[in-house]
Amino acid sequence: MRHTLAILFLAAAILSAASYRFQGDGLAITRDGKPFLVGDDGVPEGKLEHDTATAADGALVHNWWVKHPVRPFRREAVIAKGGDALELGFQTFVSAYELPTGTPLRYFLRFDLSRFAGGSWTAVPGPARKALPTISGKFTAKGKGPAGQFRGLFLTSADGKDNLVLDFNAEGATPYSGAGLSGFAGSWHVTCNDGVLECGFAPTLPFQGGMLGSRMLVYDGDEETWRTNHPIPSFTYVAAMEPVALLAFGDNTVGKKYQRANGW
Repeated sequence: MRHTLAILFLAAAILSAASYRFQGDGLAITRDGKPFLVGDDGVPEGKLEHDTATAADGALVHNWWVKHPVRPFRREAVIAKGGDALELGFQTFVSAYELPTGTPLRYFLRFDLSRFAGGSWTAVPGPARKALPTISGKFTAKGKGPAGQFRGLFLTSADGKDNLVLDFNAEGATPYSGAGLSGFAGSWHVTCNDGVLECGFAPTLPFQGGMLGSRMLVYDGDEETWRTNHPIPSFTYVAAMEPVALLAFGDNTVGKKYQRANGW
């Protein structure tokens, strides 16, 4: 899950003085000493096991998992060495016929964005395979903010001194970044009310079940920073390719755009 983390953390380190810290063994994480990641919703019932490790590059890794008999679940949080960037990810799976068709498979993260009260936001709408124009707005006095399915979200404080990127499309616009089940989603559903931003997913299960998973990167920066990290704006399964040659078989009177293919 951390293929692009080192590059993006380097970009964040150049731009950012933010500091992320774990608070105990739970998912709570502070930013510059103030509440930032304040919880999640959708962890299946059962014993939530926990382990930590330090990666070779010095990043601090926390993993939590539930050995649920129907819906195994794992989440991961990584703080870069130096504490200036954050990666969050999760994965869950349901086998075919284990749950009724239409059962919601919900998982959301919650962020305290009270520090951005009166500020502004810009978002790149999803899904990941399309290059859509950005949308922008301001946080209301009651803390209402962006809502939609986004690949990237860029926040600016009222005084313009704090700029934050929530990169929901960490893998970029690739075939592995769809929005449905059985793939790592490259765009997250976002709502913001009372200064709390919720980011996540709530698809309903088909009869065949499926896997749901994704990850996001959090670092200081703006839209330009995000686009530097995402040079490919969109993706299609069938790429438009220029013809290499137009061939004609058994015809001596073909047009200039064609060439004889049989050679005799």
